[in-house]
Amino acid sequence: MKIIYKDGTVGECPEEEVTHVLRHSAAHIMAQAIQRLYPEADFAYGPATERGFYYDVDLGDKKLTDEDLAAIEAEMKKITKENLPFKSFILGREEAVKFMHERGAKYKEEHIGDLPEDAVISFYQQGDYIDMCIGPHICYTKALKAFKITGQSGAYWKDNAKNKMLTRINGVAFASQEELAEYELENYIRDKELKLGYQHVLTPCVGSVQLYKTSGHWDHYRKNMFPPMEVEGETFVLRPMNCPHHMMIYANKPHSYRELPIRIGEIAHDFRFEASGTLKGIERVRHFCQNDAHLFVTPSQIEDEFKKVVDLILDVYKDFGITDYRCVLSLRDPADTEKYYPDDDMWNTAEASLRQVLNDIGIEYTEEIGEAAFYGPKLDVNVKPAVGAEITLSTCQLDFCLPMKFDLKYVDSDSTEKTPVVLHRAILGTLDRFMAYIIEQTMGKFPTWLAPLQVKVLPVSEKTNDYAAKVNEALENAGVRTFLDDRSEKIGYKIREGQQVDRVPYMLIIGQKEAEEGTVSVRKRDCTENEVMSLDDFIAKVTEEIRTKAR
Repeated sequence: MKIIYKDGTVGECPEEEVTHVLRHSAAHIMAQAIQRLYPEADFAYGPATERGFYYDVDLGDKKLTDEDLAAIEAEMKKITKENLPFKSFILGREEAVKFMHERGAKYKEEHIGDLPEDAVISFYQQGDYIDMCIGPHICYTKALKAFKITGQSGAYWKDNAKNKMLTRINGVAFASQEELAEYELENYIRDKELKLGYQHVLTPCVGSVQLYKTSGHWDHYRKNMFPPMEVEGETFVLRPMNCPHHMMIYANKPHSYRELPIRIGEIAHDFRFEASGTLKGIERVRHFCQNDAHLFVTPSQIEDEFKKVVDLILDVYKDFGITDYRCVLSLRDPADTEKYYPDDDMWNTAEASLRQVLNDIGIEYTEEIGEAAFYGPKLDVNVKPAVGAEITLSTCQLDFCLPMKFDLKYVDSDSTEKTPVVLHRAILGTLDRFMAYIIEQTMGKFPTWLAPLQVKVLPVSEKTNDYAAKVNEALENAGVRTFLDDRSEKIGYKIREGQQVDRVPYMLIIGQKEAEEGTVSVRKRDCTENEVMSLDDFIAKVTEEIRTKAR
């Protein structure tokens, strides 16, 4: 990807910086969209972040609604399609202050005053929008292909509560629609978990070795960890799993039995040093994103909470149309004293408890020796992908061990301290592996609700471009992920590309008759015939399909 630096030179973006540059440029494009919709807006800071981008904006008394955020996103899409070039220029300090003052940019003008006297002050412009920025940026707005506005919040100017509260508008941006689809997958499972009472957290990707020694992972899992790092006399490691972090969150304060169950969830980035021969596409990798959670329960809550986890797994599988799966009760191998935590009583209790729970809730399962986690037995839900061996998608593990190791407690109804039991569970497992499975099973033909691009609007000729643009805008305003393909290509070529390459669920063919009658000619992904309907009827149909996650 080509990028433009503040001195005006153009170069190739290093691979590790592509996402950052895209997100930084997305912040500028969002600011331009906001400026078009709210000319009185005054802009403060607009950086890229680890998870996306944001811009802090002074909108006066204006309070944004969800409809306003959708309108900003729609305007961003227009700007990307305009393919505006990013241009850079540099001004001296006095010129820069005057330039910002004349534009009424009081926050930028104040920011210049905070810079060193010898600071080089650079600016970037795309179309009618100019921003003070060190860059670099993409060369044309069209290079931003996958983004979404995610919400808003309040933010004090310079993070000082004595200053004015600004509106912080947040978004995400990715290098491809596939990565955006994975983000949609994150939102999907997070929303389900929040409705079920999970508390979502974000914990560090690095932990002290002592943390993993306490958990036992250092002794049982060290060969699968990346090499430790020495920093200021302390040893750290990239985390291979999240349980020790969540144990520490629980241990941070006292708990009563009335608080339990406590469900801590995280969409977490983990790192495992898998042998090179075992790596496979995005199915098995060394850095992955895990849909993880830990449930802290009393012994009497085990069965009910385990059943809720199973219900959530089956609910998710229903949404994705997964019907061919196998449940496995994974047990320890008593002869393997190296892999498993050495406590026969604990293992006998845990395995008997989990077996009883599975029998009580009526789950059909097989038992496999030697497949348990080092600290406890588990239920694995396995699927057979189109290519290769069976893989585990979902898991729920019963753990009496780690709560003892971390000395976790709760005060029971009799005022005595008890140790909670922990359920480790992952519904989507790793998002990477789950996406690989879904891509294989659907051959890239995602259900409409998950498809990165849900609708393509295809004008037959330039004569119908104006109406096609109105159709596209109406879809965007309804929250549909849509794209207007107004290239001067033959309509047959556009349709084939949409069906066979992009695999878009719906294409709307816009001819002269549709433009005159206010209708759309709907072509489904796997059909050769079109269905004509009103635009309102199609929007109602597709939004209901998205809402219900229909297949």
